[in-house]
Amino acid sequence: MNTILGNAVSSIQIGVEDYQSTDPRRMLSAIRNLTAGILLLFKERLRQLSPPGSGDVLIMQSIRPVRGSDGSIFFSGTKRRTVDVQQIRERFESLQIHVDWKRFESISEARNNAEHFYLALPDARVKELLADAMHIMHSFIRHELKCEPIELLGAETWKILLGLSEIHAAELAACSVALTDIEWGAEITAAVSRELRCTGCGSKLLKPMKDESRELVLLKFSCVACGKSGAYEEMIEAAVAKHFFADLYEAHTRGGEMPIGGCSVCGRDAFIYDHGVCAACGNAESLVRCQSCGEAFDEKEMDEQEICELCASILHLSFRD
Repeated sequence: MNTILGNAVSSIQIGVEDYQSTDPRRMLSAIRNLTAGILLLFKERLRQLSPPGSGDVLIMQSIRPVRGSDGSIFFSGTKRRTVDVQQIRERFESLQIHVDWKRFESISEARNNAEHFYLALPDARVKELLADAMHIMHSFIRHELKCEPIELLGAETWKILLGLSEIHAAELAACSVALTDIEWGAEITAAVSRELRCTGCGSKLLKPMKDESRELVLLKFSCVACGKSGAYEEMIEAAVAKHFFADLYEAHTRGGEMPIGGCSVCGRDAFIYDHGVCAACGNAESLVRCQSCGEAFDEKEMDEQEICELCASILHLSFRD
């Protein structure tokens, strides 16, 4: 087993051992090691796909063209700095390697929050993160590394991860049933609701609190993982961003159209253009994006150039000058 893959397996195994410890301080270490282990698995696949003699080019941040003795040109990795998460994503996309980035972002975000803000992660939340890690590793190890997870990680480690995943799945199923009783108003809002997360610990194990109100803006939830209660309006913008994560990534990296924007009624960044509805307040209207600034406005106000009144006035002034 090469160094990168060996380090990946060791990090994952140590992460599981950290979780089993009775010392609560090792919970952060568990998430840190699991995250590191997953990233090393990703780098191992890039190493495998690097051409022979290229200096493991695909895992290096800096790549330079080199002329061979026969005059041929090839690319080689320089120095020893390896790719970061963003570069891994970009290279995976080019190589058509599929990863559940939503799950990975959830793990990475929890690790960063716990480290930077010294947050204590409740046991239920750690189980949830380990279950997400298990799903990522199961798919990646089997389909990309062409190994069986139980053989690569060891029977004991894999058995623990599977057990935690089953516990989490049962809790998540109970929460999902409770969410189906809510009248979301639009199908897209119901779909987005599956991305709601606790504002305290980041868990998706949420149950609606008993309340007579049926209005979305007045909904409140209780977190099964940490017990914190939170309002729907405090969670929805992040949920919308998570649901449209891939489209937002595309828009930011390649200049595509933004899938969401600010609602003209509640002001939250939860208006979904293609569906003409705000997931935060339920406002439904025919909004379009300004082709100049990207802001939303009523299509009744649209001129032939498909730009908003502000951009039209600025354009008018520039032509007059």
